[in-house]
Amino acid sequence: QISSLEYYICSNSSICTKDIILDDIIAHMIRQPNSDIFYEAIRDLFEMFSTNYTQDFEGSLLIYYLQKDSVSSADWLDEKTTFASLLTVAKTSRDSMSLYWNEGFRWEPLNLDSAVYYYQLGLNTFRNSCQVQYFEILLYILSAEISDKDRKKYEKLYDTYRECGKHVQSVMDFLGPNYLKSHHLSISADSMLQFVLKGRQQSDTLYPGQSTLHLQDYYATNYASIFETVSKAEMGRRDYDSIVVSTCYDTRARDIYRQAVQSNADGEDIAIVNRINELLLELDNFHSYFPDKKDAYRELFELYLSQDVLTEPYVADSLSYSDLRAKLSDENQVLVNIFKGSVDYLVYTFDGVQFDQHTIPVGEIDSIGRVYYDDIINGKGQAKSPLLTENILQLTDDSEVVLVPDGVFSKLPTQSIFGDRVVHSFTNVKAYMDADEIDISGGRVGLYTYSDERTLGNHEVKIYPELPYSLVEVQEIENVMSALDINVTSSSSSLDHTGLSLLHLSTHAYSSSSNRLDNFLLYREGGEVTKAYGFNIYQERELPEVVVLSACETGWGMHAYGAGVQTLSRAFLDNGTKSVIKTLWKVNEQATAEFMINMYIYWSTGISLHEALEKVKSDFRNHDQYSAPFYWAGFVLEGNPDVYLSKRER
Repeated sequence: QISSLEYYICSNSSICTKDIILDDIIAHMIRQPNSDIFYEAIRDLFEMFSTNYTQDFEGSLLIYYLQKDSVSSADWLDEKTTFASLLTVAKTSRDSMSLYWNEGFRWEPLNLDSAVYYYQLGLNTFRNSCQVQYFEILLYILSAEISDKDRKKYEKLYDTYRECGKHVQSVMDFLGPNYLKSHHLSISADSMLQFVLKGRQQSDTLYPGQSTLHLQDYYATNYASIFETVSKAEMGRRDYDSIVVSTCYDTRARDIYRQAVQSNADGEDIAIVNRINELLLELDNFHSYFPDKKDAYRELFELYLSQDVLTEPYVADSLSYSDLRAKLSDENQVLVNIFKGSVDYLVYTFDGVQFDQHTIPVGEIDSIGRVYYDDIINGKGQAKSPLLTENILQLTDDSEVVLVPDGVFSKLPTQSIFGDRVVHSFTNVKAYMDADEIDISGGRVGLYTYSDERTLGNHEVKIYPELPYSLVEVQEIENVMSALDINVTSSSSSLDHTGLSLLHLSTHAYSSSSNRLDNFLLYREGGEVTKAYGFNIYQERELPEVVVLSACETGWGMHAYGAGVQTLSRAFLDNGTKSVIKTLWKVNEQATAEFMINMYIYWSTGISLHEALEKVKSDFRNHDQYSAPFYWAGFVLEGNPDVYLSKRER
């Protein structure tokens, strides 16, 4: 995929490093568990090597591992290479070290003793042990399931990095926590926590500014280590609880920052950002390889290289643990913060006094959640126990739940998770902390309908069909607003959201669960149907405080490790909107129109948006035609629930 980048570097540099870079790319690809999907890319890249390189040590080493990999049957590998022949080609101690290290890595899943043997040979090639690669090999050994005797031996060697220079210390402080867990080291939980936290701090030192945007997996894994370590600690729990809360929020906030870097671009920079996103969308965000799109790859990487590098360090908004504790206690609410790890869901609950941690296996809960979801979609209802029962989270009283969901919990209605308990959903803890009552009665309201009388009268075959009930929905909501003497703008063409307090969008929408960039809303501009992608929304200025997305799948999207589920609703909430009504599946047009109209009628009586939403859901449970949860359970209020449409006494 990255061949265009290699060509670009070689055509713009006096020293061409194409062979070396291609080697690194292919070596990375063949180590992926799904390396077969890269078969064509590996073949194309391999053919770009110079003859001299493939006959030298690095090239021979690569051919050796291509033979051992699942692509070893490839007919484009002309000659066989053996381990013994590689030893004869190795010219330097670094060559030998690289050979032994890679051989140890290859043997690790097959025979651990053999792996450690080759790792040890790699260590023996170093005359000066104060080199990063020396300690990286030790990390490979220590992270394996070796004997206690060997662990003490190699742990003692690893600890000597603290006697090396500042650079080696910084790199190993950063890398160590990503390899080593508490069961890998003979240290206390308190020491382990400091070890992991130091790695997180070093990340900002080694990779300041924009480069931190590429470390989402690192921060997610780091938080998982913090969560695991704190759950085992017995001393200083109050201080440790606050660390869990703050580092979980920081991990989520970094993804918001990544989006903000793009949204703050101006002029020519915003055009570059837009084009990069368009190309990533075309190339399936690198999840596939398209041999016929080499021009697109070339253009993409030229744009990457043309961007300015942001050098200002990342700084997260502060999160006060004491303020959170006070708010939860005052509101009689319990925070349920869910983080999807690589193996387990990491869940903490906090009611302002009691802090508890829970781990729930990802595979088990995701499979159950998919059954819940499919049953709703197929009209089988919710005749099951809530997914997070009191037995799992030990929620014994009637406190309202403040939910920060992730993974499958972001894609299910709250009734499937907590039953009839009152639930308020937020994208992160800071959004909950900042939530304050919103009164939009004195502001401007914008209503958008995908269809109008003119478009409905056009009977041509269309890719996206007209929505006749969309027009009815918006007309009736406008009548409700007019009765309240609210400043309303209604449109079926492009609607300017600037200065709006509330934006209601009744239109088509689509969201992919496999490509974070492939989610969009439809609107008309100059009579033409246009897609507004999530990445376009991130670049908008002054978004309304409240947005109602009366469209399909606006709360559905791809899960990104450490960043949550990438949805259209989040595009608004991460960019300044305080409250969003979203949908979890493809909703029924006629039922949605009736649902929305009744929600606005209830809302106009002076109750909050959350209360109005729940009243309509209660009505629909007993509806003659739409009582099945498919018609009403998929509407979710995300963000501030205390939004008011009317100034009437409440």
